[in-house]
Amino acid sequence: MNQARIELNILSYLINQDKDFIKKTLPILRKINFTKEAQDIVNFMFEYISSNSSGSVYDYVFAQADVDYFNSFADEGVGSKLYEKQLAQLIRFQEENKVRETIKNSNGKNISEVATELKNLEPITPKKPQTLSDIKDSRVGDRLAERNAPTTGYDQLDALIKGFVPGHVYTMTGETNVGKTQIACNFAYRVALQKRRVLYFALEPDNTVIDYLSSIWSQKPFDDLTEDDYTPRVDIDVYTKDMIKGLDEMVQVVQDSERYDLIVIDHFGYFTIAQGTNKTTTESNAMKTLAQLAKRNRTAILSIVHPRKPASGAKKGFMTMNDISGSAAFKQDSTEVLLIIREIKEGDGFSLEYEDTGHILVAKTKSGRPGAVPIYFKPYTALIQAVSEVQPNF
Repeated sequence: MNQARIELNILSYLINQDKDFIKKTLPILRKINFTKEAQDIVNFMFEYISSNSSGSVYDYVFAQADVDYFNSFADEGVGSKLYEKQLAQLIRFQEENKVRETIKNSNGKNISEVATELKNLEPITPKKPQTLSDIKDSRVGDRLAERNAPTTGYDQLDALIKGFVPGHVYTMTGETNVGKTQIACNFAYRVALQKRRVLYFALEPDNTVIDYLSSIWSQKPFDDLTEDDYTPRVDIDVYTKDMIKGLDEMVQVVQDSERYDLIVIDHFGYFTIAQGTNKTTTESNAMKTLAQLAKRNRTAILSIVHPRKPASGAKKGFMTMNDISGSAAFKQDSTEVLLIIREIKEGDGFSLEYEDTGHILVAKTKSGRPGAVPIYFKPYTALIQAVSEVQPNF
């Protein structure tokens, strides 16, 4: 049976029902992409529910709709079992169309990319709104999670974002060599000091992640690190780049792993940097899946991403969320967005060295408020402190 015929059967049944029944049924129909004529009928039914009309929905729709089209199905007269069957059939029909469209637009994509897109197709299902009581219960749970969240280790930053809150997704970016891996390692170390579980995907730093961490806990310059300094002072689980073959595998590892309080991905675009036009779609799908996993596993996920390269000749200004490279999902699906800001040292014509001070800019947050946290980069080390921590000697 084709879509038009299914629509006729469903709508002809609905217009013969009372207002209460239609109130319960119409939310289901919001999820269906009707043909234009049928959608007009559905719209008139919504108007009827909102009106003070004392007549039947049949009379109301008949007075509003195109008479020729309306008469083509008004007397069909189908029973409720048939209606339920046809509605299910219509939903299946449209889901199949979505699959066909995905396959039709698969030219130039490899089979794994098409399979991922098919897997991520949203099913057409009726949705039920939440009540305010539902929202209250959810928010009370959020507030409890905020109170029990591991801290970032930086008091001023915790005042803004409430720590690494379970279920939240954090995106962090900054200019090349500004210290993104440094700050991520400082976060990981400070969370691990709280006896919280940390997982670090060291995709870009690889095994040199131990240099960053050793420099942090020993507070020594990189060149002065000894074998004893490499002895771990905290427990952090690490995947290096040779252990993870692609973005999909990394997402699968997160899905299958035990619960961690903080998962660091350094960096997110490692596997997609050379994927051309498919890069954005791949990152978007992975980001959305990680956001879902963060909620399901009640873990905080921190992803490092690179900034967009400025257009040739463009004047350089302060970085914003719009400077994040790649998928818009980094802004949309992240609960928090952190920008690492540092100025180039005065007189450095090659723009190679940054000032020892900078800021963690909270550009977006769900739990707190935007703001800027001053930080101090100890020269030649990976140690990053809050300015307040070094103020006496600053």
